[in-house]
Amino acid sequence: MYLSNLGAALQTRFERVGEMTDLDDAITTSQEAVAVAVAPPRIRAGAARGWGRSAAAGGRWEQATAGFTAAIDLLSPLIPRSLARTDQEGLLAELGSLGADAAACALRAGQPARAVELFEQGRGVLLGQALDTRTDLTALAARHPELAGRFTDLCAQLDQPTPAAGPVAVDTAGAASAIPAANLTDGERERRRRAADALEATIGRIRGLPGFEDFLRPPRLADLLPAATAGPIILVIVSEFGSSALILTADGLLDPVDLPALTPAAVYEQTVAFLTALASPHTPDNRQQLTDTLGWLWDNLAGPVLDRLGITGRPPPAPRESSRRRGPAPPDRARPLCGGRRTRAGCGCGGVSPGCWRSCRSTPPATTTPGTTRPR
Repeated sequence: MYLSNLGAALQTRFERVGEMTDLDDAITTSQEAVAVAVAPPRIRAGAARGWGRSAAAGGRWEQATAGFTAAIDLLSPLIPRSLARTDQEGLLAELGSLGADAAACALRAGQPARAVELFEQGRGVLLGQALDTRTDLTALAARHPELAGRFTDLCAQLDQPTPAAGPVAVDTAGAASAIPAANLTDGERERRRRAADALEATIGRIRGLPGFEDFLRPPRLADLLPAATAGPIILVIVSEFGSSALILTADGLLDPVDLPALTPAAVYEQTVAFLTALASPHTPDNRQQLTDTLGWLWDNLAGPVLDRLGITGRPPPAPRESSRRRGPAPPDRARPLCGGRRTRAGCGCGGVSPGCWRSCRSTPPATTTPGTTRPR
């Protein structure tokens, strides 16, 4: 805990003073905290996240990627049911941007495939904590219950909090090597060390089983691409280190789409405004807010992604099976994602031109109701 806090303090001083030695010390101190095997994984993961943030603050993107990767790896074995409700909520608040931050740094380091894998791994950790579900552990418990129980017990032992630590002593050079992680007795330290070694050995045994070779490992890009056979998959990364869209197709990964307006603060502001308006959507002001939010999403997310995919025209009309149709209007008559108020630059057709499917219409789109004939 002390090493982690010292690393955060050094980063703060770097941000205020700009002294590069503070940045170097912040990264080194955080790395030392991560290496304390007897500390709880959550403490070590927090230090790894600090390592990533410090490196990113200095534009050291490969180091930042390594730090965030270590944080995700340390959090992957955590068992949600072993945490109190307040601890779960706090952990989720910290985890919310971890995968996106890791992916953003990987992109800046020129590693787009790694960005996809880290984003998916971080998302899996987040969902596992939020829903208390782990597909890899569920499969292990079904086929090898004793080994799954061993893994769960060891994770719970390591995640127990350490005793309260004593005062911190920092020398004039800011060195952190002499600062203990916590006031552990020799017996407690040895017990945790044995548990850490046993957990590593248990994970090795699990990965030696048929079908569990990738247990706790991040998904590989090659394993994700088959999911895009039915159509492109868009991964939207929103991070303080840069926002982008990653597009997976059956043929591979396209070049990232930069989304500079999708900052975390802007997304939060738009989300709050949209949900507030959605609570009472029939007032004129709230209807306008909903339309404005859809327009903002179109300009800053959907439009750039569709441009990269080369989708610039109206989709073909759905086959007409009969002159009478029940249910909602078919796709070619549906209101565009832009909320009905965006026009293509220089077009001015008001949504009439067949080649301008993304533009707004000056009149509401035709719809059908059950038992009526669609207007021709």
